[in-house]
Amino acid sequence: MTSPLSNNSHASVPPSGPTSGQVAKARLRLHAQHRPVAHSALWGACAGVAALLLAGMLTAPNLTDPTGVPGWVPGAVAIMALSVTVLSGLAAYSILRVMPASPETDPVRYAIARRQAISGALGPDEKVNRTARHMIDHLVYVSNPTYRFVPLLIAAAAFAVRPLIEMAGSGAETWTLFEFVPAALIILGMVFIEPMADRERDACLSFREQYDSE
Repeated sequence: MTSPLSNNSHASVPPSGPTSGQVAKARLRLHAQHRPVAHSALWGACAGVAALLLAGMLTAPNLTDPTGVPGWVPGAVAIMALSVTVLSGLAAYSILRVMPASPETDPVRYAIARRQAISGALGPDEKVNRTARHMIDHLVYVSNPTYRFVPLLIAAAAFAVRPLIEMAGSGAETWTLFEFVPAALIILGMVFIEPMADRERDACLSFREQYDSE
């Protein structure tokens, strides 16, 4: 891994104006930090609505008649909503353990601070630099490739279970090999994620060392 001090490829101040997507992500992060319970409930509700729509497509036109709704639909919607609520809540509280709620509440400035942190260089705005330093320990943690690989490996294994079972049995066909494509794509994506995560980690370490030395 390249030393943070010797890696100057990140030492450029990013443009001051974040994109609308970066601002939207900043809003979600701030909402998760300052209102973790409401944030988890929101994601759970969205998951429940998505599960209901999916069930509607699978069982239409039964959902138009309450008496014709399959018994598994309410259970599936409830399980999906509850699972997402719990998982998003655990994720929010795990972040708060590493990074307390940011004193910065403006999503635009928060997005700028995040870009500043992963640029690897201090910027001209001290308040933005201070906000970036506040989040840098968490960014160093999540930029660890292992942190990103674990969920990807779980997803790849989940996609590979069915074709492996089919190949182990007597019902395997030639097309069964194509069922490994999602798992293969996930593993291939990991090859590209590793150097990106490594560069981001180096940049964050460089920013932290510069800020703490001043």
